[in-house]
Amino acid sequence: MHPTPMDKAPMLSVSLDDDAREWAERLEDRESANSGLSLALARQRVGRRIGVAVGTLENLRRGRLKGLKTQILERIRVAFITDLETQIKALSNDLENAKKCTVGNGGVAFRAAEAALDHAKEAIKALRKL
Repeated sequence: MHPTPMDKAPMLSVSLDDDAREWAERLEDRESANSGLSLALARQRVGRRIGVAVGTLENLRRGRLKGLKTQILERIRVAFITDLETQIKALSNDLENAKKCTVGNGGVAFRAAEAALDHAKEAIKALRKL
């Protein structure tokens, strides 16, 4: 017997929940690392910024939520993409500044950094298509 589209729907929901959990965790962890705030305070800041209740983010991180509403999932996804784009811009600026100041043979490191930025940009394009 072959699975019907309805049989696949719960798996898709679980996969989206897992994606949202990972994105939210990374947003919280990055906010905590960048600001020096505790995880709880960083979660409050992230929740306010993206319009998702702190309790929802906490329950998501603890694996207590299943079948997230599309609106919440989309807010987390957009916030994660925006955060990645911000990091790419900052790294691009750092790379350009380093290119201006470099003396000697840093070409290999620069090409690797540029390749990593290009890879990140392609990953963001793929995320936008989800």
